[in-house]
Amino acid sequence: MQPLFLTNLNPASLRPDEHVNRDREAQWLKSGLTAFLRAQSPLSGDAFCVLGDKGMGKSLLTRKVFDDLRRTHAATVLLLEVDCRPLRNQRHVYREIGRRLVDELGYRTSVPSALKAAARSFGQLARFETLSLSEAHEQLIGNKIELGLESGEMRLFGWLRTRLNIGLERSSQVIRSLQGKVQVDGPQLQEALFALLHDIVTQTELRVVVHLDNLEELNHEAMLDESTRELVRADVEALLHLSEAPMALVLTMRTYYSSVLTRRIQRRQTLRPLGVEDHLEIFRRRAAMEPTDIQRALEDPSLDAGLSRLAAEARTPLAFLEWTRYLLEEGRLDEEEPLEVLRARLDSHYAQIAPFIPKVASLFDSLEEVVPFEAIHRACDGRDVTVRQLQELQVILPRNYWDPQDFLLDPQLGFLLASAFTSS
Repeated sequence: MQPLFLTNLNPASLRPDEHVNRDREAQWLKSGLTAFLRAQSPLSGDAFCVLGDKGMGKSLLTRKVFDDLRRTHAATVLLLEVDCRPLRNQRHVYREIGRRLVDELGYRTSVPSALKAAARSFGQLARFETLSLSEAHEQLIGNKIELGLESGEMRLFGWLRTRLNIGLERSSQVIRSLQGKVQVDGPQLQEALFALLHDIVTQTELRVVVHLDNLEELNHEAMLDESTRELVRADVEALLHLSEAPMALVLTMRTYYSSVLTRRIQRRQTLRPLGVEDHLEIFRRRAAMEPTDIQRALEDPSLDAGLSRLAAEARTPLAFLEWTRYLLEEGRLDEEEPLEVLRARLDSHYAQIAPFIPKVASLFDSLEEVVPFEAIHRACDGRDVTVRQLQELQVILPRNYWDPQDFLLDPQLGFLLASAFTSS
């Protein structure tokens, strides 16, 4: 076969129309959020968590539910999505929430100007850790023009005055004479966010839903160092306190991260593997969006066996799509044993540690089996740097992120287990 490049086969795509056979789980989340939106008290909060293995479709499911809610509640709900992968700590998360609040409130004509100014003030505050008191006023003073009598009703501005000694009503002369510094740490930003959310739900008819996606990727490499890992745990536990804010908190995280969840977040749903036909249906939906000539090429019967083999062996939709895309682009999906062909993918995707990956994979009898760190270390010839790279590239995943003693193999490398079994 000729190499085929599909523009709609991006494994990380979050298009809601690619949602397949997760209706029960999606309805669970949608019903829970709908109940929150209908609650009588605007100051009440709620929290939900969607768990699952890497690549199981957690983000896609939540995006589908948010898309449905936007169709019916766009005028009354602020749906904020924050991807934690590029973020390092709780401050960065609050900054992103603030940025999205500014965007969502900015275009709504029914929102008071003072509330829009409060959201901008929070967003500006989240950008700094330490600055002088006069600089803090200068950063926020641009919002003063929109403040009127309404500002006296804003809890956020009261918080700024009492906790940080920032008063936007001060004159320029007074501001220039101010001495001292302002330090804005994570807990203070959370207090400020709670105050802002209180203002939003009491000054408007709006409700707020925040989705923290890929929470386990918040400085994921911290797993490699115990002291750094504990700092991340403190940040994550602080973020879980958002479940007590006047909003709904939706978390998506990998199962190995879930021991950090507190009892206050009881509403949890775990995604299980999809079936062969589900994987094939995902592929068919994406293929249907391709140009006509690509669709005709994909109808070649010689590809059916390879697709079915990949769909059967892949534990997750992400693994299935990654494998399929590689084999199509290499023009080798029609070969007799496509799983063996995937071994060539190691060199291009894992570079210098590629030779060690089959040795490490041979320690696993299945994707459910855990292998102790010591065994992996031996398989890497005792090379600490190699084991570290395996963890950084997520070739091996911890059974428990917070106590990384035992590991599982990345589902995207499951072809090594299947091909080894076949060849034996």
